[in-house]
Amino acid sequence: MSNDAVQGSITSKLTILKKGTFIRWKRHLLNHLTARELDQYILEIVPIPEETDIEAGHKYRREQARVMEIIENSVDSENQQWISITSDPKVVYEELCTQHGSSDGILTASIISQITAARLQPGQTLSNFLNHIQGLHNTYFDYVSNDPEMKISSKVLAIFLLNSLPDRYDSITQHFLSNLSSLKCSDVFTRLRMEASRTSGPESTSVFVSRTQSTSHRASYKASSRPHLAVGKNPKD
Repeated sequence: MSNDAVQGSITSKLTILKKGTFIRWKRHLLNHLTARELDQYILEIVPIPEETDIEAGHKYRREQARVMEIIENSVDSENQQWISITSDPKVVYEELCTQHGSSDGILTASIISQITAARLQPGQTLSNFLNHIQGLHNTYFDYVSNDPEMKISSKVLAIFLLNSLPDRYDSITQHFLSNLSSLKCSDVFTRLRMEASRTSGPESTSVFVSRTQSTSHRASYKASSRPHLAVGKNPKD
C-alpha cells in the first residue's frame, strides 16, 4: 500500500472539523497524534534542532509536515483558510481552537474527558505517558483554580491514573487501591516514575491488554487537552 493510501486510511478515521463537531474533532485529533507521539507539535513549542544536527533536522521537518497534513485532512473547506496562515501546526491548531471552542465550559469538559479516558498505548513509553497525564492535570488545575466545586480530589485523580495502565502494572495498581484511605496522586506518580526509569522501553504490542478492552463498563472515549501542557510538577494533593 502506498504512503498516500496509508495516510488516507488514517485520516479517514478522524472527525472532520465543521460546525458542531469541534469537541469530537479535537478529541480524535489529540488521540491520533498522541498514539504516534506527535502531539508535542501542537501542544508544546518544539525546539528547532541545531543546523549541525542534520538527522534531527530532517526528523523535525518530516514530523511537523506530517502533523500539518493530518490537520489539513481533518478540517472542512471553510476551515482551510487557517491552514494557509503558517506552516507551524501548533499555531494552526490553537487558531482553530480559538475559532471553535474557546469557552470555559468546552475547555473544562474537554480536559476532564481526556484525564478520565487516557490510556497507555502500545509502543508508547511510560515516561512519555506520565508527562502527558501530568500536563493534563496541571492544565486542569489552572482551569478550575477559581472554582472549588469543579476540583477533582487527588484520590480520584490517582484512581483515574491507575485505571489508565495496562494489566502488566496490576501489582502497582493493587498496592495503591489496597490502601485507599492514604491514596494520593503524587504518590502514584512517584512510584510510576521509578518504574519508568527501571523499564525505559515502550509498551509491547504483543502482550498489551488495556483495562478498557478487558472491562466493558469502563469509558473508552478520549478527549483533548488544552493547547499547552506544563510538565514537571505533581498534581495538587
